[in-house]
Amino acid sequence: SRLAGFLGAEAGELALMRGVSEAFQTVIRGIDWKPGDRIVISADEEAALLLPCLHLRDCRGVEVVKVPLHHDEQGAVEAVVARLDARTRLLALSHVTTDVGYRFPAQALCAAARQQGVWSFLDMAHSAGLMPLDLHDLGCDFAGLLSYKWMYAPYASGALYVRQDLVSQ
Repeated sequence: SRLAGFLGAEAGELALMRGVSEAFQTVIRGIDWKPGDRIVISADEEAALLLPCLHLRDCRGVEVVKVPLHHDEQGAVEAVVARLDARTRLLALSHVTTDVGYRFPAQALCAAARQQGVWSFLDMAHSAGLMPLDLHDLGCDFAGLLSYKWMYAPYASGALYVRQDLVSQ
């Protein structure tokens, strides 16, 4: 309950996990991927998101589409929207990327994905605890959190956020 309140979520929307990798794996394993389906990620994703996507590509025939980073919010939104289509099942981005610290306009991107019927997943390893967050306000469908980086919790502690109306699916 305390973690949910800190993150702008309900307690029933969070499941304790060991971190973002486990949270992301839980989400992608719950999707019935077909050859030709697409997953959109950023060009600056690290192992937690990138490696499972490459595994989906190699084992399930899923197309991994990378979005370049843009210096302005509008450019970032346009770049993502241009890559979403009827075959896109999931938009999976780091809210703040690991290598260059790029901060995606998550609220606008999650809204754009939802508008096109695409689920959104945010890797919040480098934003949760570093800046005020409200998961409901961000509008993502799923998020993976690490509480041991910026919230100074024990190593391998984190959570999976699942938007309430998706919890029972």
